[in-house]
Amino acid sequence: PEEGDPRRLNPSREPLQQRLLRIEGARRCLEALGYTREEEEDGDTYLCLADVDADGGSARLPTASMCKHHVQLLQRERKEVEQAAAVAAQHGLPFKLALELRHVRRACAGDADLARELTKLLLENEEFRSQFCVGGGPPAAMLAPVLQLLRSKEGIRGLLEYYTGGGAGAEGTHVQRVAMVSEWKEALDAAARANRTLVAFFNCPQKMASRVMAPIANRLPQSFADIDFVRVDLMPDDGLAKQVFDEAFVGEAACPSFLFFQECTELRSWRHLGADVNELIHRLTRIGLADEREIQDGPAPLNS
Repeated sequence: PEEGDPRRLNPSREPLQQRLLRIEGARRCLEALGYTREEEEDGDTYLCLADVDADGGSARLPTASMCKHHVQLLQRERKEVEQAAAVAAQHGLPFKLALELRHVRRACAGDADLARELTKLLLENEEFRSQFCVGGGPPAAMLAPVLQLLRSKEGIRGLLEYYTGGGAGAEGTHVQRVAMVSEWKEALDAAARANRTLVAFFNCPQKMASRVMAPIANRLPQSFADIDFVRVDLMPDDGLAKQVFDEAFVGEAACPSFLFFQECTELRSWRHLGADVNELIHRLTRIGLADEREIQDGPAPLNS
């Protein structure tokens, strides 16, 4: 209310900072209300409502009910952040990891044993805690794949298998190992002749995220029998496997990567990097349902 013209907000103003912008997620809530355009005036940057709405009309001011709803969202987010900070301090966990725990219950999908094993890993596993819970926490690049894995049941299982042993090995699965370019081309040709999609898992076993994803990848043929799966492992000084990586235009830094091929041609908009198992499963499911346009443009969003 103290802004005068509510269509233009000055984020540098102390009242707005104290009441709203100091809370994590506040800027996103303002964007949801329509404050998506920035203007410069007298050295200040103003956050403004868009000039037009989706129908081409004038920008609409947020209603009182909309403001109340977003204030409630902010209050809930603030409570979650405070709880995560308390958990992080009590158990010596990185704050970002503690913040992700609010989504773990949904990811476990009622599996009490899985939740119990994960709790034991986070609080008692010496290897895990030595990597993530000492010295101010791990680098962001190291923590990122763990946060991705915690968002799905299959990802949590992969994380547990990595730290506690077990899990599906390559033996007994229908994932074909590819070690040289000739085998790579044979796998592409075989899938093309059978009119099947081929998904290739490019793996660097020396990287934690790749090692966690390996047993998950080995189980994929059980759920996606209409897709051919191959796996390329790049070990240090393995020139033949490096040639396969080069042939597919995959760099070691991009591992773990999953590439989708049809008729010997990669669907570049379907390439999946990282350890987000939910997104990977979504793409594997969509590839069998996609029409020609989606094949070209890439998979529909996960939550569409």
